[in-house]
Amino acid sequence: MRVPTEKPWEKTAQLLLASCRKPEARNIGLEIERIGLWEDGYALHYRQGEPFPLRSGAEQLLSQLGKALGWKVATYSEAFPLGLSGTTGKVSLEPGSQLEFSANPTASITEALRLVKDFEDTVESVTAPWGLHWIGLGVNPIAKADDQDVIPLTRYRIMTDYLAKRASLGTSMMRLSSSIQINFDYASEAEAIQMLRAALAAAPLSCALFGNSPFHLGKPSGWFSFRSEIWRNTDSERAGLFPEAFQENFSFEKYSELAWKRPLMFVQNSKGINVESHRRSLQEVALGQLDGCVVNAENELFTLNQFFAEARIKPGYVEVRSIDGLRPKERAGAIAFWTGILYSEEARTLAIDRLGTLSPRLRDELWVAAGREGLRASVGGLSLRQLAKDLFAVSRQTLIDRGLGEDKLLASVEKSIQESKNPADQVLELFNGPWKQDFSEVIRYSADRSE
Repeated sequence: MRVPTEKPWEKTAQLLLASCRKPEARNIGLEIERIGLWEDGYALHYRQGEPFPLRSGAEQLLSQLGKALGWKVATYSEAFPLGLSGTTGKVSLEPGSQLEFSANPTASITEALRLVKDFEDTVESVTAPWGLHWIGLGVNPIAKADDQDVIPLTRYRIMTDYLAKRASLGTSMMRLSSSIQINFDYASEAEAIQMLRAALAAAPLSCALFGNSPFHLGKPSGWFSFRSEIWRNTDSERAGLFPEAFQENFSFEKYSELAWKRPLMFVQNSKGINVESHRRSLQEVALGQLDGCVVNAENELFTLNQFFAEARIKPGYVEVRSIDGLRPKERAGAIAFWTGILYSEEARTLAIDRLGTLSPRLRDELWVAAGREGLRASVGGLSLRQLAKDLFAVSRQTLIDRGLGEDKLLASVEKSIQESKNPADQVLELFNGPWKQDFSEVIRYSADRSE
């Protein structure tokens, strides 16, 4: 048996520390996921002709997008299209053929949104003739998880088997959900930890403000954010509000240690092939407890990527993960709001003081209430609407101080707070009112790309 160094996770902590960015070089990175739905509510599948003979699939979409954009098709170790790599970002497929665009980091929100719009315009040019709609919702409103295929990637097959044994909705997370993820650069270890804590503390508020998944299996789910309920029932070892981050003296080293000791779903073997981990941690891999596998750069990144908390640290940035899929006009507001929070020490401190000091149990209760009640949620005398007002004010001031005109993007957020209605509230009102519960209207509305 191999004997690793006393603290093998220290090199992961050093990687995080070495990735600090200068404050004046801060960027914003966006990862936008969308679900492709046909007019009759069936989702885009990977293979052409599934489930209907004449329908195109995500495999064909990537090939045509690659030609339209002049971008290289990525196949990884598999022999079929799984993504694209281009001049303004990368494209990948989520397990249920959700399309994700990871835009190159930019200095301003406006510039980042322009990259997303240009990409989505190209997607529309390819898929509009097919009759496919790209919806801005956090959960596929109609499909069952078992009806949606998983793209033929080895790690997704392994994840499917693993998560199916962990909780009731892990495969729904993979096949039915979509989100917006925002990446914020950190300038120091202390700032990264404060960013992480603020993002985790304010995750219930984010759920209340940007909840947009009120449907499941072709009917109202009883949640404004059913996506948040899916994540609570995915894997308690790797998803949630990560209470350990609020422990005294939490650091890169402690973050890395927890990552090294968390069971992995898959690892890369010496041949570069992803294989089942059999719940071994990276620390156990280092001890030689998984034949054919060693600690390498790829497996170190796997330890960070297989952590699914509502916020997490990656080399150089903190990733916010608490936002449902949204339409462009609401998407811009969510990105602006979070930029104003995480790029302001005052705003981060306020979020931690108001929410980070709650017990883990109360934060969880608030997260559940936010998913069910949106901005009307209140737990332990704490009103999410009032908190939203307070954090909105400091977020807007941050954006004003940045001097880029980004505060104008907050209009949809301000309206939501004033009316105590998040995006799910609004679509439910239409669904139960003028649309007369017609899901074709839901699809058309959620695919609206006007800004």
